[in-house]
Amino acid sequence: MVKNTSGQGAGMAQPRAQEVQVEAAYMHPRVIIAAPHSGAGKTTVTMGIIGALNKNGLTVQPFKAGPDYIDPGHHSRIAGRSCRNLDTMLLEKDNVLELFHRHSEDVDISIIEGVMGLFDGAFSVKEKGSTADLAKILKCPVILVIDVKAMAQSAGAIALGFTLYDRQVPVAGFILNRVGSSRHYAIAGEAIEKATGLPVLGFMKKDDSLSIPERHLGLVPSQETRQDSLYDRIESAVTETVDIDALLRIARSASPLPVFSTTIFAKPETFLNVRIAYAYDEAFHFYYRDNIDILEFLGAEVVPFSPLKDSTLPENIHLVYFGGGYPEMFAEKLSENRGLMEDIRSKAEDGLSIYGECGGLMYLLEGITCFDRTSYPMTGILPGRAVMQQGRMALGYCEVETLARTGFGPAGEVLKGHVFHWSDIDGLPSDYPFVFRVKKDTCVMYDGITYNNVLASYVHLHFLSNPQWPRRLLEHALEGGAF
Repeated sequence: MVKNTSGQGAGMAQPRAQEVQVEAAYMHPRVIIAAPHSGAGKTTVTMGIIGALNKNGLTVQPFKAGPDYIDPGHHSRIAGRSCRNLDTMLLEKDNVLELFHRHSEDVDISIIEGVMGLFDGAFSVKEKGSTADLAKILKCPVILVIDVKAMAQSAGAIALGFTLYDRQVPVAGFILNRVGSSRHYAIAGEAIEKATGLPVLGFMKKDDSLSIPERHLGLVPSQETRQDSLYDRIESAVTETVDIDALLRIARSASPLPVFSTTIFAKPETFLNVRIAYAYDEAFHFYYRDNIDILEFLGAEVVPFSPLKDSTLPENIHLVYFGGGYPEMFAEKLSENRGLMEDIRSKAEDGLSIYGECGGLMYLLEGITCFDRTSYPMTGILPGRAVMQQGRMALGYCEVETLARTGFGPAGEVLKGHVFHWSDIDGLPSDYPFVFRVKKDTCVMYDGITYNNVLASYVHLHFLSNPQWPRRLLEHALEGGAF
């Protein structure tokens, strides 16, 4: 049921977005796949479940908790639908419910992969940002994946602890991972069911060949390698030893979603006729799909292009959007595509607006120095050089305050995002006028490099954490002028 609660009367000005309240009567079958800790195998189990459900003819909507781009890429490939992020740090409760409802109302089941351990949030003693926090908001049953490689009956104690730690988190069953034998499964499974009274839905055997290769930012992305045979083997392993029917029953037992207010995708007052080119290939593919959706919802035509392969930008564009990715892994090939870089530089000088995040920032700098210390020139629109380091330079949620007017609005705007990078910038003067003050926990950093109509930083922004930002970005692209 949709009910207008905007309070509009005759002669009253219409807002930019009309707020409505939604009572989601549809049941939205759903489960969260969580784990006691990172590395327990929840990504692999989630992939196998999505594949098994698809094979049974069901339409599956995948979701991922938290600020992740790589796992969603694998889930999207398997499901045949874009995986969506649900982040309780970057989004308010109603925003999470709105996005979930929007993407799940036309499917048979939604499968949500959790983040880290079930109760691990963005803060040491608070659940904000955790899988448990998301489960409470969505009233979503939780299936806990337990790695039993080095245990048997002790699995019962772990399972019991997770069911009792917070009874508001609806743990509904378990899947065991890295099981050594049928006897091993029988002992661990019996211990869990006896301790908790909840079902063990099955297991995955210990099989290192089912692991997806990893590197410095996590799993190797689906965009770079054809993993179809691996996906098939993971699906077969889950189909063989996991009770998918039991999982479906749990998903269908979920309560109706809570009533929520929707503002993100409420009808806008005006549509903005903007054409946006966004970099999308093996080197650049770190985007929240909902960022693209909101730009399109506001009227923008969003077209992809490849910095690796295309010789020019798409025609008649107002804005270029460079997301994150792995430019350091493709630096030589990016550098060889001089025609595109010259086209980007020329159009930037002519007034084209350009916005870059993380990997996009690196591409807009003078060059990239890779892990092996080989350096390659990039577009050179912004000063400085990205230098890959031997360890992670930043990871986590952050709050951004604008120190000057940008395409997102006047100075003093507060934005939410996250950072995750292994490079640092060399060659900037010590008094460089950064436009972002970035607060991460108790640490304060400065970021945001601009040149006329170009803005880039290491921060990944979720546009839906403040729906005014994407509208302002589009308005800025139409008006032109300095970022």
